[in-house]
Amino acid sequence: MMHIVKKFFLGLQLDHTLSTLLSYLSVLSALILVSSVLYFILYRICNTFLLAKFSKKYNKNRLTLLYIKENKLLRALLLFFPPAFVSYFLPIIGRVLFNSNFHWIVGSTDKIITSYMLVLLAFLFNKGIDCGETIYNQYPISKKWPIRSYTQFLKIVSFLIFAVIIISNLVDKSPLAFFTGLGAMMAIISIVFKDSILSFISSIQLSASNIAQVGHWVEIPDKGLSGTIVEMSLNTIKIQNFDNTVSTVPPYFLTSNILKNWQGMYDAGGRRFKRSLPFDMNSIQPLNESLLSDLDKIPFLSDYIKNNRETLIKTGSNLQLFRVYAQAVLDNNHQIHKDTFTCLVRELPPSALNGAQVEIYAFTKTVDWKDYEVVAADVMDHLAAQAPNFSLKFLQQKF
Repeated sequence: MMHIVKKFFLGLQLDHTLSTLLSYLSVLSALILVSSVLYFILYRICNTFLLAKFSKKYNKNRLTLLYIKENKLLRALLLFFPPAFVSYFLPIIGRVLFNSNFHWIVGSTDKIITSYMLVLLAFLFNKGIDCGETIYNQYPISKKWPIRSYTQFLKIVSFLIFAVIIISNLVDKSPLAFFTGLGAMMAIISIVFKDSILSFISSIQLSASNIAQVGHWVEIPDKGLSGTIVEMSLNTIKIQNFDNTVSTVPPYFLTSNILKNWQGMYDAGGRRFKRSLPFDMNSIQPLNESLLSDLDKIPFLSDYIKNNRETLIKTGSNLQLFRVYAQAVLDNNHQIHKDTFTCLVRELPPSALNGAQVEIYAFTKTVDWKDYEVVAADVMDHLAAQAPNFSLKFLQQKF
């Protein structure tokens, strides 16, 4: 067939060199066309029969199979067939059509085909990384140890390596010479990819130290960020704020700034509330029989007053009894932790500006934001409503 093509172009009274080149291009085009047709036939067969049979046999991996189909991993693998097919027949074409003076054309074509196959190999390698990440994400450990940062870094490194190999193949030089030259360019690379290098190191720190994970509620006060981490990658961390906006920050923000991770609260099962009631210091007064008789009717205080009546008359105050009552309210609230969490009522140092402050320091059993606010508000509202029964007045600032 190749002889027929060559005779055809020689019969057109063209220059011998030109007719030889045209013959070569025609045969090469025909090979590419045939290999493309064979590729589509193979793809149809593999996609229709082999993959379908494989999916029936391994039903548990349907998600992986779906990923392979959607990301065309099978197609990326079969794309090697056309260049391999052409490369196989290339030496035969050279022997039939060319003499020794034109063998450089076959060599150049072979380099181009080899470079194309290396490009396909690079993309196939990256498709394999994506497929591996998808399989990994099916397991519960992926929630604790996401590998998105590592896969992205591996992709960047692989593309750089394949780029060096392709260039060395085209210029017919050893890849080691290029890698040696890259060593001298590390200073420039470190400047250009400074953020990527910092982000990669920070990603390792975040994963190794378990500082933050996807799904954690984090707060970065210096940057005014507070929300849930929805995605962690090599260069960016997406935080969904509570107003449903999304903030994007580099990973090293989480290691170089003050970070508050609220996940410990969820793991412990208790959320702290620390709130105070400011009282006018002029409303604090010693206890007497009349006031004790009135307070003796309040739940949680009758036993305490009965057991400590003489001491209260001598040294007690209405603010002291209010603190005792507030502590009893917390101790008898089933929505407040009492055993393994701190639960106390304390008096802060008095001042002319803030008066005498009684602080409630306790942990709710619920960590849900809405329920937590309800429990804390109920406790503070109840105590505020009971304060007048103790002859206590709140400090009202006048502006």
